[in-house]
Amino acid sequence: MTMQELLDEFDPLSVSSNSNQQPITDHPLNTSTRSNLISTNITKSDQAWRDAQQRSHSRQQALAQHLAQEPFRPSTTSLDFPHLPPPPSSSSPSSSSSSPLSKLEQEKLAAALNEDFDEFVSSSNSTDPNLPNLIKDLSIERRQFEEDFSKKQPIGRSGTSTPSCFDGPEGRPTPIKLLGLDEQSQAVMDDELAEGIRLHLPPRLKIPARWELLYSIDQHGTSLGTLYQRVGGASPKTNGCVVLVIRDERGDRFGAFVNEPLRPSKEYYGTGECFLWKAVNFGPDDFRIGVSVRTYAWTGVNDYMILSDQEMLSVGGGDGKFGLWIDSNLEKGISASCPAFGNEVLCSLKDDGSKNNNGKEEGSFEVLGLECWRIIV
Repeated sequence: MTMQELLDEFDPLSVSSNSNQQPITDHPLNTSTRSNLISTNITKSDQAWRDAQQRSHSRQQALAQHLAQEPFRPSTTSLDFPHLPPPPSSSSPSSSSSSPLSKLEQEKLAAALNEDFDEFVSSSNSTDPNLPNLIKDLSIERRQFEEDFSKKQPIGRSGTSTPSCFDGPEGRPTPIKLLGLDEQSQAVMDDELAEGIRLHLPPRLKIPARWELLYSIDQHGTSLGTLYQRVGGASPKTNGCVVLVIRDERGDRFGAFVNEPLRPSKEYYGTGECFLWKAVNFGPDDFRIGVSVRTYAWTGVNDYMILSDQEMLSVGGGDGKFGLWIDSNLEKGISASCPAFGNEVLCSLKDDGSKNNNGKEEGSFEVLGLECWRIIV
C-alpha cells in the first residue's frame, strides 16, 4: 500500500481515483490538519484494541474467581495452562495489575473447559452436518486414551510394570513347592535353597514351580544302586535334569545340577548346562538373613561333566581331580578344584590344609544327608 492509499483510507474527505468526480481542491483543511486527523484516528483504533484486551482479561479473571467459589469436580484430564499474560500497559485508569492463576484455579478452569467441550459435543446446533460427528469421534478417542493410559500405569513397589511369563504376582515366579518329603525325615533341601538354585537353572527350568523328591538317604537308604534306579527310572519325566544336594557333618550344603539321568557309565556324559554349587551364609555385616547360592559353570576346558559307576559318583573332572566325588556307600566324599568347572572346594577345608596328589587343596567330608530332586515340567 502506497502512502497516498494510506492517506486516502484514513481521510474521509478524499475520493477514489476511480471516481468520476473531481477531487476537492478548495477544502479548507490543509495538509497539516489532515495529518493530525489521521494520527488521531490511529490513536483511537489502538485504544479500542487495548480496551478489548482489557475486557477479555477481566472476563478470564471473573471466570477463575467464580470457579474458585464453586465445588470442584475432578476431571479425568488435567491441563497445565501457562499463566495468563497481563493486558497491555495503558494510561487508562481502569487498567490494574492482576496476580497469575494458582495451580488449583488452572485445574478448575481446565475442568470447566472439558465440561464445555462435552456439552458442545452433545449439542446438535452446528451448521456443518459433519462437524458434530467429527467432534464426537475425537471425544471418544480422548476418553478411550485416558482409560487405556490409566490401565497401563505401573503397579507394585518398584514403580514399573514389566511383562513376564511367570504366573506369580507382579510377574514374579510362582514359589517352589517341594513334593515327596516325609514329614518325619530330616530334609536337606528347603524353600530358600531351592529358590537360590532356581536362579541359575537353564531358562526352560526356571518357570516350573514343582520339585519332586526322587531319592533321599533318609527315606530310601544309603545305596548308590538305589539312587541310580530311582533317578534313572524317572528320566522320561525329568528329561534327565536332576538337582543333587548334600549336607556334610559341618552343616555345609553343596551339590550339582546335571542335565542327564545319573547312571553307571564307563565314559563321561552330560553337557555344558551342568554346574556345581554351594550354599554360602551371608556375612555378619550383611543385613540379609539366610544363605545365597554360589555356582560354578562349565569352563569349556574339557567335557568331563559326569562320571559314575557302581563304585563312585563324580561331577566335574580333569587332571586327576574331581569337583565332587562320593563313594559307593554314600558315606564319604571329596571336593577339589577341577578344570571342568574351575570351582572352589565345595566343603569346608580342614585345619591341616589337606592336599591332593598334585599338591592342590582338596576337602573331604562325611555325608549326613543326600537328596536328588527333579523339576516337574
